[in-house]
Amino acid sequence: MNIYIATSLNKASDHNRVRDTLLNGGYHLTYDWTVHGSVKETTTARLSEVASNEVRGVLSADVLVVLLPGGHGTHTELGMALGSGMPVILHSTDPCYFEPGPSTNAFYHHESVHHVVSPYEDLSLLLEKLNSLRCVDV
Repeated sequence: MNIYIATSLNKASDHNRVRDTLLNGGYHLTYDWTVHGSVKETTTARLSEVASNEVRGVLSADVLVVLLPGGHGTHTELGMALGSGMPVILHSTDPCYFEPGPSTNAFYHHESVHHVVSPYEDLSLLLEKLNSLRCVDV
């Protein structure tokens, strides 16, 4: 199963922890933006190249995994996945993102979105959710 992991740049270490767990579980990452990190201070050509790579990464995935909280790019990637009908797993260590209030977003409650709340030290619930989606033939 092909996975794209979206989160904010300052959560790259969390991304890498999840990435390594998924790769060890037999999943394939469609694009790993952590290898280049932020490109905001480079050139417009590089920004365009990275944007194209990330769009391809999202759209070639079977499932988008979002690590909350995310930034502008994370939410753009979430929108692409929802617009394409792709299932999305939102992962957070804090359930506040899934409860009514200032931390949530209406799109977090779309019918294609699944919630997982767990610490990064134990990603078994995330793997369980991914496996359940794999069984549905994403």
